[in-house]
Amino acid sequence: MTIRHYLITMALATLLCWLSWILVLINIDPFVANLFGLGFFYVSFFFSLIGTTALGLFFMYQHRWQNKAPLFAYVAKSFREAIFVSGFLTLAIFLQGEQWLNWWTGSLLAAGFILFLSLIMSLAPRHEARSDYSPNNFV
Repeated sequence: MTIRHYLITMALATLLCWLSWILVLINIDPFVANLFGLGFFYVSFFFSLIGTTALGLFFMYQHRWQNKAPLFAYVAKSFREAIFVSGFLTLAIFLQGEQWLNWWTGSLLAAGFILFLSLIMSLAPRHEARSDYSPNNFV
């Protein structure tokens, strides 16, 4: 799959996820919704955020660090970080929906997120600027 195909597929999937989230917002009353209704809300929101954040981070990395690493490295990094950011935001909205989010739990959630993300970023492989990036070197 080329980068162009990935970006088109991700953009279309993200658009479908946002449309499904809007349909859930329109059709489900949160005060009388059962577990499935709220589950659809949080899952569609989570996937919508993953797509939006992954695309945004990919374009940011591509623009910021032009030609320093192959594009597939930016895809992997942006998708991995998009999952963490989307999970954090979805969890924060869930806590707010349950009225469990206050300054104390929010600061603990943010500190845990920052620590976890910094751990993952420190363990991730690094792609330095090299001239020998070619498809044959990654087989």
